[in-house]
Amino acid sequence: MNRVLSSGMWHLPAVWLVASIAVALLGALPRFFVAAWALLAACVVIDMLGPALQLADEVSNVSPFAHVPQLPDVDPGTGVWVMGVASLVLLIVGDLGMRRRDLG
Repeated sequence: MNRVLSSGMWHLPAVWLVASIAVALLGALPRFFVAAWALLAACVVIDMLGPALQLADEVSNVSPFAHVPQLPDVDPGTGVWVMGVASLVLLIVGDLGMRRRDLG
């Protein structure tokens, strides 16, 4: 059970990255918020249909979920940590953008 849980936890930075991109777009560039939905759709299509469509590695690497190890007890490398730091930075950008906007 612990191996499965720890393997699943490595996917959290990828989820946080997609969500923080949406927050940053909403805060800084609200007109382009629909791009967050496009990113989510692209991630789903790449991850679900990528192997069947035999997409090139360059296309598969667009999805942050491609940089997460799929097997338990595998060293995730630096990609997971970079995604975590990038999501924190994007959340700060989105928060600053939301504070700047006049929503009242």
